[in-house]
Amino acid sequence: MKKLLATVALVAMTTTAQAEVKYDFKNAEHKADKECIAVFSVARDALFNDVKVFGDTVWLKTIEPTAEVVKARNTITDLQNGLILKYAYSKQLNTHVDASKFLVNQRINEQGPAYLEKAIKECK
Repeated sequence: MKKLLATVALVAMTTTAQAEVKYDFKNAEHKADKECIAVFSVARDALFNDVKVFGDTVWLKTIEPTAEVVKARNTITDLQNGLILKYAYSKQLNTHVDASKFLVNQRINEQGPAYLEKAIKECK
């Protein structure tokens, strides 16, 4: 009996967690979600340590994992997951998000960190 209940519970959890929407790059809502996934991804990247190598120079960025930083990471992760999990797995969505991340980083370099703050507020 316990085995049956465990199986039923497992099936119920897996069926409720499946995405039901197929990504359509022409759909305006899907485009907005893709942009927000990219914005949240860039924001999360900024909250973690990073190493960059430029020629013979190595740059190390460290982020102290304070309670505030951990809370921000978790909040942004939850927002990003909420968007990603709306869609069935799609290589196209992943590729489009990567391209959008590149553009978001480019806009941050051009307009400064205020761009990222504004984009995050628009996505919430």
